Amino acid sequence: MRNVILFARSPRLGMVKRRLATEIGMSGAWVFYRKNVRVISKRLALDPRWKLWLAVTPDTFDGNERFWPINIPIIQQGSGDIGERMYQCLKKFSTEPTILVGTDIPDVNKEFVWQAFEKLKSNEAIFGPVIDGGFWSVGFKPQLLINNPFRGVIWSSGETLDQVIKLLPNNTNIAMASCLEDIDDASSFMKHRVKVLASI
Repeated sequence: MRNVILFARSPRLGMVKRRLATEIGMSGAWVFYRKNVRVISKRLALDPRWKLWLAVTPDTFDGNERFWPINIPIIQQGSGDIGERMYQCLKKFSTEPTILVGTDIPDVNKEFVWQAFEKLKSNEAIFGPVIDGGFWSVGFKPQLLINNPFRGVIWSSGETLDQVIKLLPNNTNIAMASCLEDIDDASSFMKHRVKVLASI
């Protein structure tokens, strides 16, 4: 069984896309986020090649959120920084091929995710880079999940992906999936707003 973990925040006004909210307002960032999660989850949920899971923080999220996807099983992210929470989610499925996917990248689709799974077959780690230096997807072979591979990373920086790679053991076989754009500021939002906000 393959697994896709959609890594999300509970869609609370003022609690999602805070950097974007400083430029377009809390309401605009909130509407974008909840719709984008719904769009991506609908794209990925019914593909027979994997099982989709919605990993949500905080752990009190119960799934009964208006406008959000239904009938997708929910797992808790646990506590800690984003790296610790990603690690805990990936660790749950460490014996099966698993790709963790972010929720602020409008172009994520089944083809990009399948590409990541294909690359994970012959590599120990796979990343889907984003333009600003982070990554939209990540997957590891079990031996890299014995310990937290994200420990010590500085998040939301232009060097985030490079830091994670440098923390992996020497000679780790690493592959890159397609490079996409996440929505963190008004400029990137304007490029993608029509396709997201027009979606149901």
